[in-house]
Amino acid sequence: MSALSLRRWGHAFAFVSLSSLSLYLYWRHAFSLGRTQFHSGWVLLAAVVFLAAYNLRKKFPFIPLGSSSAWLQVHLNIGWLTFILFAIHLEFRVPTGALEAVLAALYLAVAISGVLGLFFSRIFPRRLSQRGQSAVSQDGKDRRRHGEEILFERTPVYHRQLRERAEALVLESAKMSASLTIADFYRDRLHRFFARPRSFVMHIVGSGRPLHLLMAEFAVIRRYLSDADRAILDKLEQAVRAKDALDYSYALQSVLRTWLFVHVPMTYGLLVFAVFHGVLVHAFAGGSR
Repeated sequence: MSALSLRRWGHAFAFVSLSSLSLYLYWRHAFSLGRTQFHSGWVLLAAVVFLAAYNLRKKFPFIPLGSSSAWLQVHLNIGWLTFILFAIHLEFRVPTGALEAVLAALYLAVAISGVLGLFFSRIFPRRLSQRGQSAVSQDGKDRRRHGEEILFERTPVYHRQLRERAEALVLESAKMSASLTIADFYRDRLHRFFARPRSFVMHIVGSGRPLHLLMAEFAVIRRYLSDADRAILDKLEQAVRAKDALDYSYALQSVLRTWLFVHVPMTYGLLVFAVFHGVLVHAFAGGSR
């Protein structure tokens, strides 16, 4: 068994042990008629504070507080454990009251966004690498770069270059041939395609249906063209495939870059509401719990 597998089994064992201990302590206090909400609330708040601290740890990598990978693994384990702590804090019931409902909704939003972020960060880079990507170089030629990321910040530049190349091909076809088939096809079908990123959701779910439908239209038009126009259409098809690959990269990289802008602010919002909730609970309880 490799060292990586041993670490994963160790983390899994730690998670199961902590979860079992939390449930045991809950049932022990429940059967002894003890109130578990105060204690579980503080433990849950401490866990959320620790999870939020991971974002601060990433901002100061030079501080010797352990490796980022170790922090990430502990972050994941504590994150999964909060599901158990959250259920214990609610005493396995549906929350009542406006503040409890808001807190529960915030926690679920943070937790779900975290789970989705874990999925995205594990799956999307692999998908980008497996597919390979097509970028546009400065001289306007395709450049296959298997496993190499297209620079996200330069995506608008790549889009513009592909659009300009497609328009140049259409103009070339109109000049050298009396047929306007390619020009009409570009106007009716491809102009909007090259105008901006397309098929965002379909790329996220990994569906190639939009491109397949477009390629089917290319196959139909090719039957009615001369040899010279077919050569231009082939180049236009290459530009379409490059644009689709660029849209694919844009969609996946957009999700990878933006999910944290949802997850992190909601985490801080959860902390604020949790502290406010704790102050109210202790105030109404007279601070005697």
